[in-house]
Amino acid sequence: MENTSNSVGLSSDTMEAVSLMSVVNILIGVIGIIGLLGNSLVCVVVLRVPQLRTLANYLIVHQAIIDVIASIVITVRFFGPQTTQLPDNLFGEMACRLWKSDYLIWSLFLLSSLNLVLITMERYYAIVYPLSYQFIYSPGKVKIMVVVVWIVAFVFKIYNPIVQSFDHGVCITNFPSPAVSKLAGIATVIVQYITPLIVMAMAYTRCIFAIKHTVHNGPLTNKEKSVMRARNNILKMLVLVFLVYAVCWGPNQINNVHAVSEWCEDRIL
Repeated sequence: MENTSNSVGLSSDTMEAVSLMSVVNILIGVIGIIGLLGNSLVCVVVLRVPQLRTLANYLIVHQAIIDVIASIVITVRFFGPQTTQLPDNLFGEMACRLWKSDYLIWSLFLLSSLNLVLITMERYYAIVYPLSYQFIYSPGKVKIMVVVVWIVAFVFKIYNPIVQSFDHGVCITNFPSPAVSKLAGIATVIVQYITPLIVMAMAYTRCIFAIKHTVHNGPLTNKEKSVMRARNNILKMLVLVFLVYAVCWGPNQINNVHAVSEWCEDRIL
C-alpha cells in the first residue's frame, strides 16, 4: 500500500511539473508571436515610408529583422513538438546540436545585443563626432559591421552544439567539467550583458550631454528644428530600448553570476 501511495504522489508531482512547463512554453511562445508581429510592423513602416530610409533607421530595421528571426525560432521551439527522443541517425544528431541545444536562439540573442551596440555607436558618432560620422559610417563600412556582428555572435556561441552529447537518440548537455561550464557562463555574462551595458550607458550619457550643451549661432530654421526633433526622438527611443534591455536581461544574468559565485565558494571551501 505504501508503494502505491508513493507512486501516486510521484505521478502527481510529475504531472504538476509537466503542467508548469506547458504554461511556461505557452507564455514564451506568445512572447515570440508578439515579437514577430511588432518587429515585422517596424520593417514595413520604415521600408514603405521614403522619409524614414536613413542609415540609423536601416540599422533599426536590421535589429527588427534579427528579432523577427528570433521570434520565429522561439515560437517554433516552444509551440512545436516537444520530444526528448530523436532519430538515432545524422539528422537526429544535427537536430540535437543545432536545435535542442538552443544554439540558434542564444546566438540570435547575442546578435541582438551586439547590434544594439552597433546602433548605439552610430548615434554616438552622429551626435558627438558629426565630422567623423560620414567617414566611419559609410554604407560600405556599415555592411561590414553588420556581417561582423553576425559572425561574432554565431562563433561565440559555437560551444553550445559542441557540448551536446548525442547517444541513441538522446540529447544531453555535457560540459567536459564544471569549471568549463562556469567559464562559459562568465564569458556569456561579460560578452552578452556587462560589456554592451557599459558601452551603451557611456555612449548615451555622452550623447545626452552633447545635446544639452549644443550651442546654436542664431535662431534655428524650421528644417533645423525638425532635424533636431527627429534626432532627439530617435535618441529617446534608443535610451528606452537600452533601459528595457537592462531590466529584462538583468535577472537572467544575475542568476548566472550567482551560480558562478556559488561554484567559486565551493571550490575555495
